[in-house]
Amino acid sequence: MKVVNENMLNQYLKDGDYIHDNILNSNNTELRKFTATYWLENTPAKRLVFSELYGDVLQKEGNENILDIGGSVSALTPLLSSNTNYQLIDILAHETQDQINFANNFLGEKLLQDDWNECKLKKSYDLVIANDIFPNVDQRLDLFLRKFLPIVNELRMLLTVYEDRCYKVKRCDADEILWLKAWSMDNLKSSLIKYKNQIVDFNEKVFEDRSGELYPNKRSVLLVTFKGEHS
Repeated sequence: MKVVNENMLNQYLKDGDYIHDNILNSNNTELRKFTATYWLENTPAKRLVFSELYGDVLQKEGNENILDIGGSVSALTPLLSSNTNYQLIDILAHETQDQINFANNFLGEKLLQDDWNECKLKKSYDLVIANDIFPNVDQRLDLFLRKFLPIVNELRMLLTVYEDRCYKVKRCDADEILWLKAWSMDNLKSSLIKYKNQIVDFNEKVFEDRSGELYPNKRSVLLVTFKGEHS
């Protein structure tokens, strides 16, 4: 459990930035057009996070069941999906319809373009990854943890919070306009502390870090690994 900071990024870049090298080595021109590829190419912090969450998955071979929640489609997707029982759940909100069609044809049954809470799940997973979805994009963090911890060996998450941010949003099922407040570190602490016995290297002092030093919008991002209840 740790806040992603400038020291981590500098060390990653010093060690070689292999995620960027893998993107450059990709020969799939269509996947190079996807939003996630653009973000990875242009944001070193996102490459650092990708290496932390997916680095070993890029090297895995075997029959491990790996579920990626909201991980997007990028030039690195072929590497993630080629050697394991990989599946991606993502609504692909940032992509054009042509890109969505390409992703569905490319991944086939490995892509579920739906809400994770509506998808039919396997009885168990070796690894579940949720990359930058909770709790900023999706505030159902507690529901997610209650649903997945019993059926997974390991759960890795990148969690994003702000100290002072609100969104003006419109309901999809009504005409109401809402103001939605993003979660803060204190909100996140109150939610995660219930799972402290399942969090690897749980450290309550992490929630005191308000640096937000890697991103222009001052968000703070935490890498958290949970030990699941299925083994």
